[in-house]
Amino acid sequence: MNLRLVNEKFGKVKAYQFKADTPRLLEAFIAGLKEALGGSSSVSSLSVRGLIREATDIASKNKDILSICAAPLKYTPGNEKELLQVLQVYYSKLTKSEESKAEARLRKKRLDKAFNNGKRLLEQGKTSEADKAFQNALTEYRDENALFLMIAQLLCDANQHTRAITYVKKASEVFPAGDSKVKALQAAILKGRKEA
Repeated sequence: MNLRLVNEKFGKVKAYQFKADTPRLLEAFIAGLKEALGGSSSVSSLSVRGLIREATDIASKNKDILSICAAPLKYTPGNEKELLQVLQVYYSKLTKSEESKAEARLRKKRLDKAFNNGKRLLEQGKTSEADKAFQNALTEYRDENALFLMIAQLLCDANQHTRAITYVKKASEVFPAGDSKVKALQAAILKGRKEA
């Protein structure tokens, strides 16, 4: 066991908590524990046990760790190997959720880009191309229910009431019955079709 390296790793736990960087906090904690264990199943040094206790206290108050842990994080001298295994599971769960958040951000960016492209094309009078762009936006749809209303409103504003019907129908499926926004768009479509 390299005591200087152990001190360095456990010192980073506190720094990463201050920076609110939970993945790196767990990485430092895990690295510190691995170095402290050095191949054995427990740690005998009292100073190192104090570092582990302090790091456990910091990690047990971290909101991200609290959101994924099934039981409170606790440290008892002699169970360092079990603590290491628990931390590795938490780290795995946390990084998987971080990846899915990143994927969701990318998906929403693609959705926004397609929607804004459709809006721009509609403003240019390219209705068919705008409709294709809106369809592309819908391929990225998961739970952004307002998307249907926004597309329908844009189409109504561009006097494309027939095209807006599809989106209002989809909105009526995902919004509660009698939703005021859906009703307002349905009324606008009826009025627009009568005037045409």
